[in-house]
Amino acid sequence: MTGTAVSTATLGDGALSDVKLFYRQEPKLVGPNHFGSRIAFDGKGHVFITQGERNDRPTSQKLDMLQGKLVRLNLDGSVPADNPFVGRKDARPEIWSYGHRNMQSLATDPRTGTVWEAEHGPKGGDEINLPQPGKNYGWPIITHGINYSGLKIPEAVGKEAPGMEQPYHVWEISPGLSGMAFLTAQPASKWNDSLFLGALADGHPNLVPCTPLGCMVLLEEAGVRLEGAEAVVIGRSNLFGKPMAQLLLSANATVTIAHSRTKDLPAVCRDADILVAAVGRPEMVKADWVKRGATVIDVGINRIAAPEKGEGKTRLVGDVAFAEAAEVADVITPVPGGVGPMTIAMLMANTVIAAHRAAGQTPPKF
Repeated sequence: MTGTAVSTATLGDGALSDVKLFYRQEPKLVGPNHFGSRIAFDGKGHVFITQGERNDRPTSQKLDMLQGKLVRLNLDGSVPADNPFVGRKDARPEIWSYGHRNMQSLATDPRTGTVWEAEHGPKGGDEINLPQPGKNYGWPIITHGINYSGLKIPEAVGKEAPGMEQPYHVWEISPGLSGMAFLTAQPASKWNDSLFLGALADGHPNLVPCTPLGCMVLLEEAGVRLEGAEAVVIGRSNLFGKPMAQLLLSANATVTIAHSRTKDLPAVCRDADILVAAVGRPEMVKADWVKRGATVIDVGINRIAAPEKGEGKTRLVGDVAFAEAAEVADVITPVPGGVGPMTIAMLMANTVIAAHRAAGQTPPKF
């Protein structure tokens, strides 16, 4: 369990002394991401502290939690009497604004005392805000981005919603914002009165591989819940198995990559809520490998003999014994006619996206 904390100290000869805990984020949560903490002073006796939502999206909208919030305190750590939620039993009094994702930039305009912040969106949707007291900046209900898996943010209703603020500026392609600073009082500089922002990304986002992306779209269209699900990907190729596992992991599934040499492979598969077969062995996955009610995606395509059609005839099958597995699975893709058409559709989508980027235009979202 971890949470952001702020301390004060005195810097002496090569060491800190008088270290005092000034602020602690509550409640603590499990997770390695989205601490999002920067501090800034407004010159009026207050300090602002940014709070990431710890990759637990709903916390941003919960006023009894400090994740996904901008906090405002007096310089002695006490809560200012004019903070917007002081006196509300359902809200933390430290909160200045909420509905933030992962705030990585914070600075005060020395000319006006206005606090500016910038935060990471998901895939797309990095934004600058000028946070106002008590305002809701929307995450995860409104966003200009999508999940790293290529799917929509589950809670999102669009880019706008009543009672939620629009960003001062938004990037449809995320630059990966970092530090922020103002340059003022330098009249000889052409950059005078400018805001500077660091960027962690190289500005050239990659396209998502077509077949894994098509599988993710199939899961979304089927209404399969990925967050917290146990997923097994049979196959470890660079073209499909590994990127498929990464996309599922980005969607907060718990992922196991298996292969033909995995010990007791049927038992591993039987634990899967989502089973993805891409091993290149005809009808290898039998019904007794499939958990009842599971979702099965068959990426394999194999040509086998079909003597029932006549001498020398063949037919296409997947890596899953479709007829028997369909009796156990809740959702299953056929071969042919399942993943294949989705690969073609995603290839067209990637072509359109790449063409827009080459032309310097904002690409559409599919």
